[in-house]
Amino acid sequence: MTEQFAKYRRALRALRAECPCDRPVRVRLKWGPNPLDAHGKAVSGFTAESRDRRSVNITVAVRYGDRYHTPEELQDVIVHEWAHALAWCSHEHHSAEWGVAYARCWQAAVGD
Repeated sequence: MTEQFAKYRRALRALRAECPCDRPVRVRLKWGPNPLDAHGKAVSGFTAESRDRRSVNITVAVRYGDRYHTPEELQDVIVHEWAHALAWCSHEHHSAEWGVAYARCWQAAVGD
């Protein structure tokens, strides 16, 4: 199981080092049922502002439905959600600002 998380951990270290957020970012892995979005749909991860608005919380689901995410999927989820943390002030979910942040995060974490 530890090999499953190697790409995820490398990506997270790279994101923290090369794409710092203006607020602290807390990341947790969720082992239980998938988190749900505002429409009740299961998602692989989500980003939310803390209650005091001083930090950003990222949750990454280890499973999607009845299967575990692949190492590449976990890596993709943390990159996607980190981009949301960077573009938090944008009111659109996947805005142009988020797209720029995503490209920057992808280059830092994956580099391909």
